Amino acid sequence: MIIDYARKEVEKICNDENYARRFFPRHKVVEDLKVLMTRLKNMEKFSVFFQEPLMSKYHTKELKGDKKGIYSLRVSHKDRMELIVKYAEPEDEIKILEVRGHYGE
Repeated sequence: MIIDYARKEVEKICNDENYARRFFPRHKVVEDLKVLMTRLKNMEKFSVFFQEPLMSKYHTKELKGDKKGIYSLRVSHKDRMELIVKYAEPEDEIKILEVRGHYGE
């Protein structure tokens, strides 16, 4: 999957564990984010999140209302990743918009 980021800060949160710990003091969240990023980088198609039972833990869903067209992945019980998906061949493209507490927590 081709990955882009909305802002440099989001890219650093997703790819730099030490930087991510500033925003997520619970080390488990940082580890879960690291696993999710590895999975995203190794996939070709975003649809895997809807088809594979192993991926159901991310509770992938398309948001509604003013966030229509944006997908949410659960990083942890309280933390979410929001992204936009562009379905393409041979691999999908995603743009990670935000990684933060759910409802701005």
